[in-house]
Amino acid sequence: MTRPRLNPLAIVLRWFAVLGWAGFIWWLMTLPEEEIPDVSSILVGDKLGHAAVFCVLGLLICWAADKSFRALSKTGVGVMSLLMATFYAIMSEVYQTSVGRDGDVLDALADIIGAIAAYYLYFSPKLKTLLSRLRNAE
Repeated sequence: MTRPRLNPLAIVLRWFAVLGWAGFIWWLMTLPEEEIPDVSSILVGDKLGHAAVFCVLGLLICWAADKSFRALSKTGVGVMSLLMATFYAIMSEVYQTSVGRDGDVLDALADIIGAIAAYYLYFSPKLKTLLSRLRNAE
């Protein structure tokens, strides 16, 4: 069963949100290490931060892809989101090595875990119920 398609402007705006967040991640990557806020006091702060930032990216990709491509199933949306976020995670770590920062496989793994979490959050029935309640409360 195919879902109704949004108007083209809404689709474009969703993908601009993805690009905007990806730009924010890129900006964070270009900061010198001493300017990055120290989050090491949180459990495993650095890896948690990576996962959280890429979870948001994954959610935005799911949100855009789910409404843009009517023929994609939930699994298709998840695979697309995971592939895009994984590619971006790997490229970000490679880029960091070219600007004098450390590229870290564990950072990329934390990024990918965040993207996987995004898929489960996006299609979570409990989250959809909560969002529906919030919309109805307005």
